[in-house]
Amino acid sequence: MRILTFILLTIFTLPVTAKEPINDCETVRSEMQRLAEQLRSFENTKSFQYYGFAVGGPHNDWLRKAEDLRDRVGKETPMPISADGDILFPGKLIVWGRDRMRCATRRNCDRDYIRFMDEILKTSRCQN
Repeated sequence: MRILTFILLTIFTLPVTAKEPINDCETVRSEMQRLAEQLRSFENTKSFQYYGFAVGGPHNDWLRKAEDLRDRVGKETPMPISADGDILFPGKLIVWGRDRMRCATRRNCDRDYIRFMDEILKTSRCQN
């Protein structure tokens, strides 16, 4: 019991290191595109179909990275904009990823939203 208590205390008292906030549009855009490509690389795998983004599963890391990006973007940071004027917020990437997961696990998914987001991710640009 003492060993378990020691381990738990050690884990929960480790210092949390805050990551640098992201304040420029191009970094947000490139990180979102990188995460989108990463998701596309495993979305058709058996492991993604089985685990999705489950905690402890092999693909939960993607969701944590997307949430980390969302949390690190400053309130005043300019966001990428598609050719049609749609703003690409990091939170939309998370919704897009969860919809892709629903499709992979054969649950109800919004394929129109996935196609819409695919186009925005492809055409988004930062304004100067």
